[in-house]
Amino acid sequence: MQKLLVIVLLLGLVSIGCVQTPPLAPADEGKTTASKATTTSSRPAWEQRWNDLAAAARKEGQLAIFGSVSGALRNIGLDKHLDQKFGLGVEFVGGKASEILPKLLATYRAGLYVGDIFILSPTTGMNQLKPAGVTEPLDQVIFLPEALDPKAYYKGELPWVDKDHHQLAMLAMPVAPIVINTDMVKPDEIKSYRDLLNPKWKGKIVMVDPTGAGAGNDWFSAMAEGIMDLNYLREFARQETVINRDSRLMAEWIARGRYPIIVGLKRDEVAEFQRVGAPIQMITPQEGTYVGTDSGGLVLLKNAAHPNASKLFVNWVMTREGQEFISRAYGGQSARVDVPTDFIDAKQVRQPGMNYLNTTTEEYALKLPGYYKVAAEMFASSLK
Repeated sequence: MQKLLVIVLLLGLVSIGCVQTPPLAPADEGKTTASKATTTSSRPAWEQRWNDLAAAARKEGQLAIFGSVSGALRNIGLDKHLDQKFGLGVEFVGGKASEILPKLLATYRAGLYVGDIFILSPTTGMNQLKPAGVTEPLDQVIFLPEALDPKAYYKGELPWVDKDHHQLAMLAMPVAPIVINTDMVKPDEIKSYRDLLNPKWKGKIVMVDPTGAGAGNDWFSAMAEGIMDLNYLREFARQETVINRDSRLMAEWIARGRYPIIVGLKRDEVAEFQRVGAPIQMITPQEGTYVGTDSGGLVLLKNAAHPNASKLFVNWVMTREGQEFISRAYGGQSARVDVPTDFIDAKQVRQPGMNYLNTTTEEYALKLPGYYKVAAEMFASSLK
């Protein structure tokens, strides 16, 4: 009851309801102790460990998941699935990480532990959550062979974000970073990033603000990190780029033809206007692009309120079945290669032979604050 009050008072978001633990199935009375021992010893160690964990999680009967994707996970029925499959009642604590984190950290400082799983961006996880000492290493928890199989992931290895293995990037979504109005720009006019430097586009390109966290700096940093370089970005800045922070407004600008080209819009903002027939298209130039996980980083909170249920979830969510739920919730491609993509726009699916920069690493995340400053210097005239 104390934990319930803590969530209501400190998080101020939701209350975690009590879930009655379903009774465990009674053992088959006709089986002898010897036959049970034989059956147990013939199982792989991981299978016995999984069955024991599932039984312990069922006794706990509850799981608390924090993160901005909570609403989407509820909408696709993740809570119902986990209840049917494992007997877990799921409480989603939704909101932006910037809203949830201060309140969550306050509970830790008070010595109270109310959460289990946090799904958030690698940048926030590495720059704020991990340094606070409230996350656990996942490599000590994941043991299911299906989840550990390196061949199941697009890079041939588990998509660890950090060297200490406190976070996994569940998604690897290719970003089409340039959006054009096809009434004003022909798709074959932008084959290369250098095509944006054509004098005809001077003063006609809009960019999401690259001086802070967001899609604008995602593009700027990826260009600087190797897709292009800082010299290219300096040339791009001389195109008198229009900078704006309101990406929803910018999507409307290009949909209505106020500007022909925008850099840094998220796919969901573009899709909203495409659905109503706006003449806009996302472009990936020949030099390649980057993959991101959005806010799809998986973290296990330290001293989890439901330790067995949280460990069960971490293993399950990295399987094909678990990843399909995550992929559908985000509308983006999983880091696993065996998860269906038929519900994703073909342009948002990784293509063979395309160069993809991985932006979901701790090394990359820790560089971003430095790139905020570099971008502010380069685009100083546009930011006035």
